[in-house]
Amino acid sequence: MNHMQNLLIKFIMIGALSVIFLSLIQTPALPFSSALIIALIITGVLYVTGDLFILPKYGNYAAAGGDALMAVLILWIANFFIIQELSPVTVAVTALAIGAGEWFFHRYLKAEPAQAKKKPADSIEAVRQDLTPLSAGLNFYFTSEDADKR
Repeated sequence: MNHMQNLLIKFIMIGALSVIFLSLIQTPALPFSSALIIALIITGVLYVTGDLFILPKYGNYAAAGGDALMAVLILWIANFFIIQELSPVTVAVTALAIGAGEWFFHRYLKAEPAQAKKKPADSIEAVRQDLTPLSAGLNFYFTSEDADKR
């Protein structure tokens, strides 16, 4: 599991949703930098709690729902530290959008280990191990006389 790649993908998703809902749609708009700082905090908290702990134990639906609830909590707490007040509707819609995005992100995370198992053969030993079952299957074609010649 490549944590840095996963965190980057997650930050891009949550950052885009935060900028769209908090800076572009909400009136008065939250500054772009504030939306990205909130997205960074949400990304870190949700990755640790939702993706590393809840997802493996309880599955995608529980993790996505938990991520949406955690996003509501973080946005509500962020309301105390920012100048523009976030409306409850904005908080709810942003959290629901993050929860929906998390559902797709979790599907990506579940599919990623299968892709990670496909490694290129980067050494002679890896190639030999890959070909061992093939060569073992061909041994029955040789007679004992052929074995003596080898």
